[in-house]
Amino acid sequence: MSDLHLHAVSSFSVVHFIIAGFTLFFAALAIRHRKAVGGTSFLMLMLVMCVYSAGYGFEVASADLESAMFFSNVQYLGIPFIPFFLYTLIWKYLRHTNVIPLKITFILLIIPVFTFFLHLTTDRHNLFYINPQLSFYEGLSILHFEKGIWYFINNLYTFFLVFMALVHCIVRFKKDKKYRNNIALLIAVTIFPFGGYILYITGLAPEHIDITPLSLGLSCPFLVIALFNMSLFDIVPVAREHIFENMDNGLIVTDSTDRLVDYNKSILGIFPELKKCRVGIYIRDIDLTDDGRKINLYQILNSNMTFVEEQDGEKHYYSIRKNVISQTRQFLGGIIYIVADITEEKKLEAKLHAMATTDPLTGLKNRRNLLEIGEKEIKHSVRYKRDLSVLFFDIDHFKKINDSWGHSAGDRVLIEIAQICKKQIRESDTIGRYGGEEFVILLPEIPYNSAIRVAEKIRSSIADKPILFEQQEINVTASFGVAAFNGDETLYELFNRADQLLYKAKDEGRNLVC
Repeated sequence: MSDLHLHAVSSFSVVHFIIAGFTLFFAALAIRHRKAVGGTSFLMLMLVMCVYSAGYGFEVASADLESAMFFSNVQYLGIPFIPFFLYTLIWKYLRHTNVIPLKITFILLIIPVFTFFLHLTTDRHNLFYINPQLSFYEGLSILHFEKGIWYFINNLYTFFLVFMALVHCIVRFKKDKKYRNNIALLIAVTIFPFGGYILYITGLAPEHIDITPLSLGLSCPFLVIALFNMSLFDIVPVAREHIFENMDNGLIVTDSTDRLVDYNKSILGIFPELKKCRVGIYIRDIDLTDDGRKINLYQILNSNMTFVEEQDGEKHYYSIRKNVISQTRQFLGGIIYIVADITEEKKLEAKLHAMATTDPLTGLKNRRNLLEIGEKEIKHSVRYKRDLSVLFFDIDHFKKINDSWGHSAGDRVLIEIAQICKKQIRESDTIGRYGGEEFVILLPEIPYNSAIRVAEKIRSSIADKPILFEQQEINVTASFGVAAFNGDETLYELFNRADQLLYKAKDEGRNLVC
């Protein structure tokens, strides 16, 4: 072909070149997001919009019809494919998948491909442009033509895809509160260029000037917000509806700046405050209530490996695990917080701990736990120079009770004795079953004389209250040995002294305190 001829480039053309530059810039940014959901479609959409805007900038600067038609052909490398890539972007983003069935892709591409080739060869068949002409208006070259049948087919195709894209967005906008901000941006990015396109094809634009590229420029601020403020394509879970939403564990996804990107249904049972939050908000701005105090979500997720929430009067325990998502070594994609309900594990842990430290019959401390607590009390007494007393006692003639009444009666006696003792001592005191019918009570910060009075009180409570078993009364007594820590002995030595005093009480007639 002959050389292209341009007259002086007007400010109108410069504006289109700037818009082309913006879309090329966004395409470059989209390269690193191409693996994200909708990333490839967004990249291609920016490229075809760039070709369209730049081509039109040169068309209106053309000095002759041949040059104008050449740049019109350049534009059609992009124009027919804009609705296709816009629709696939919205399809992928709203469905959270990068996969579109091959059959659908093929069907949707038939008309754009035909449109490109029919426009390129329009002088041979007049199916697209008929009798194109060039006129000039205030320094701009305006291409005029009669419209062929394929021109209207392409317009119907464009209307259909844009309409379907808007329908998908509006339906999802009403259904999904969490993504409303992002979906609103998609709607805006769709409406502005489409509005300019309608004005152009209906002849309402001044002097048949195509204002669609200008309206594309108006959508750029929305793209800036989408990419930089709301991280529209940073992290969107693939197959979310089937995996992410149906996981038992609560999941929260944030970007590299701690903005909320996504969360699943399970997390709403733990943090119901998220129901009112939309993606894009900083998690530091999501306020929660924890034990009556105000705390934000960021603090909960990053300050503890576990936390406790009270639900319906019952405590629930949760663990937090963080997984960092990195798209490259230089780019921190974000964080997935996995919040697991470990209440049942905690209950099992408590049950196992109780089995290891508690006497199953009486519910008192068992011998092992009693010795552990005793060692701690000895150390505390030495360190702070505090009193510590120990009571040893056992049930008098317990074997006779078993032989006369049976072992069930013996068990009943042990249980009742345990309850009587618990009512007579402080919360800071410790009582345990040392073995068989023998019991031990640790009395921290109680001197010897006071310990004698405690023992006497328990002894009389046991003796004065017969134990009812199968509608018959069993009279029970107990013998006590009391020893006070001398500040320079082991727990074994302290227990041994109390035990010796217990046997002294038995030797002197039982039902005594020595």
